[in-house]
Amino acid sequence: MNIESLKNKLALLDIPKIYSISKEENSKFCLVQENNFWFFFKLENNKRKFLKFFENEIDATTFFLNFMEDNFKIEKEITFIASLAYKDIFLINNFNIWDMEWNPLNRSFLVKDPKYHNMHLFDTYEFRIHNEKAITLIAGEFSNNIWGFYNLTFNY
Repeated sequence: MNIESLKNKLALLDIPKIYSISKEENSKFCLVQENNFWFFFKLENNKRKFLKFFENEIDATTFFLNFMEDNFKIEKEITFIASLAYKDIFLINNFNIWDMEWNPLNRSFLVKDPKYHNMHLFDTYEFRIHNEKAITLIAGEFSNNIWGFYNLTFNY
């Protein structure tokens, strides 16, 4: 597959513009060609983190399309739990979520804002309360200081 085919196939996916095929854009994921080589980056803390290297366009574009399809198509059951302002009390097992340690799981999901129906890319976190079982939630900001929380159920 060439780069134009990749762009056409990505346009058919029901995902927001969280990717780019240019180093000028600041997207979450980026595929860049430099000197006949291809590089796959992830944007973290406004810095590009190198993830993978390719020697040819076919391998790069095939990987990128598979990555986007595998990670961002909504095939899991994602259930909305709550929307609240930052620091509003949100209890999980009688503990406020803002007082817990948020351990990122390096997995993102597309979620739909239940109020405005916009799609957002939120990260997955593990919350552990003392020695109890860990709780995994999808969380992120809908807008400035308005947070959304979702539960994730895998359907096997």
